[in-house]
Formats: sequence, C-alpha cells, structure tokens
Amino acid sequence: MSNNHLNIQTLFGAQTLKQKKEKEVFEKIVSRCHQKIKSCAEFKKYNCNFDIPNFMFGEIMYDFSRSRQYLIQRLRNEKFIVRECRSSPNRIYICWDYDSLLREHKHINLPKRDDIFDSRKIIKNQETSIQDPTQHSVQPSRITHTSRSINMNPNITSETAGVGNTNTKKIIPYRPTGVF
Repeated sequence: MSNNHLNIQTLFGAQTLKQKKEKEVFEKIVSRCHQKIKSCAEFKKYNCNFDIPNFMFGEIMYDFSRSRQYLIQRLRNEKFIVRECRSSPNRIYICWDYDSLLREHKHINLPKRDDIFDSRKIIKNQETSIQDPTQHSVQPSRITHTSRSINMNPNITSETAGVGNTNTKKIIPYRPTGVF
C-alpha cells in the first residue's frame, strides 16, 4: 500500500501561513500609505490620493480587493475620511481636514480647533521673528517715479544724490507698440 494520504493539518497550516504573509503585505501597504500622509502633512496639506499597488515586488501575490478593503477600513478606524475613486479602483482619497472631520465624525469628541491650532500659531510667530540670514534687510532710501530715477543705496539722501550719481538708474516707462 502506498503513502498517498493527505494530511489535513498541513493544509490548514499552509493556509494560515499564506494568510499571515498576506496580512504582512497589507501592513506594508498601510505603512506606505501612512508615509504618504505624513509627507503631505509636512507640506501643510490636509488631503491626498493614494494608489494601492496591484502587486509588490518580492512579496506573495495577494487579493487586491481584500487589500483595498483592509486599507480603507484601517484608515477609517484611525478617523481619516476615505473616499473610493470610481474612475480608478487603485486610487483612494484620504482627508484629515478639521472641518471635514467634524462633519464626518459628529459622534467623536475632537479637540477644539483653537487647541489644535494654537501651537501652530506659536510656531508660526517664532518662524516670522527669526530672519533668514540670506535675505537682505536693506530698505531703499528713495524710489522716485516722477524724476524717473531709483536710488537703492540707503546712505544717499535726496540732498546728496546728484545728477551724475552712479547709484541712480533711469526708469523707462512701458509703451506698447501694438506689434505681436
């Protein structure tokens, strides 16, 4: 008699191993999505589009529709607003704008808008008080349109500026010619 018996426990083991690896791939997709959200947030955006990959190199083949549903459900559990794009099944729209979150999640206690944005105002005020050393803070002493000259040197006043001064430039008014 031959040993052609099929062990059901090895079948279950293979299936659970595949499901475990598939979930690891789903988590990598979620990680990529989180990275995209973070990079958009650094540029002061409050929404982004994310393209879910059909496959990933070096990973097992996975069910795309399950990965899509997993990602959408995970983002919604994290209180993001997620919309599915009908024109492209790979693309989802993700939003984390405060006003949109209030409309979408009325039953959730979000912090007040002032509490969230007060820290941003403090940071913004600190940034504006710090001057960029690459920018010059020299203000022009005289800009004159009537005399058709401009003086950009702050040390020269109207009394010391002469006709032959090299610090003044002639302003030529624009006169359209009608030729294109």
